Amino acid sequence: MPTSMYPNEIKIKPNQGGKAAIERLVEAYGFTTRQALADHLGVSKSMLANRYMRDTFPADWIIQCALEKGIPLRWLWTFEGPMWLDTKAQIIRLVKKSVAESP
Repeated sequence: MPTSMYPNEIKIKPNQGGKAAIERLVEAYGFTTRQALADHLGVSKSMLANRYMRDTFPADWIIQCALEKGIPLRWLWTFEGPMWLDTKAQIIRLVKKSVAESP
């Protein structure tokens, strides 16, 4: 039985999951409508509606949102894990790891 070399691997299916992903983007940005998302992204309402109706996965918009809002890609991509990371806990872990690795 083959196993993946990458335990956190996310399978990309470009023609599936677009509706849910667009809804997550609306939530992540704090908008109440898809029109507000289209305006923010600088795309026409018809382009967003086309991706939504065809269920085309908006990978480019997902990456843009992750960079702009600091929301984890995993949450935006799959709706798994926390929407917001506990950055203070992550910083503490990084500092502890760095100190432990120092000579």
